[in-house]
Amino acid sequence: MIKIINQKNIPLLFRKIVTLSLSYVGATPKKESIKKEVADFLKTKQDLIVLKNIYPKFGEETAEVTVHVYNKIEDLKRVEEIKKKVKTAEKEKTKKTETTKPEKKTEEPKKEEKPKEA
Repeated sequence: MIKIINQKNIPLLFRKIVTLSLSYVGATPKKESIKKEVADFLKTKQDLIVLKNIYPKFGEETAEVTVHVYNKIEDLKRVEEIKKKVKTAEKEKTKKTETTKPEKKTEEPKKEEKPKEA
């Protein structure tokens, strides 16, 4: 069950900040399922919603959820920064390439010159 706690309209950023109370059974639901439920409740598309915070209450099966609801997908892309997770394997590869030293040129040993006898 979802209830609206607070709703604030921000026209400069073309979005609404909505704080909801979400009731659930068992473990705290995953972000994707919360996003789907909120989209159905607010009657908007999932693509226009950015889930900001989930605050589960200790000992209860409720959580306080904060979402940003945009008017258009263009507004969302303009305002929100999309962060991509870098895989650890890729991080290690970049570290290895940075730490490897350039190959040293092997110098040929100098030939010993014999002193000329006069």
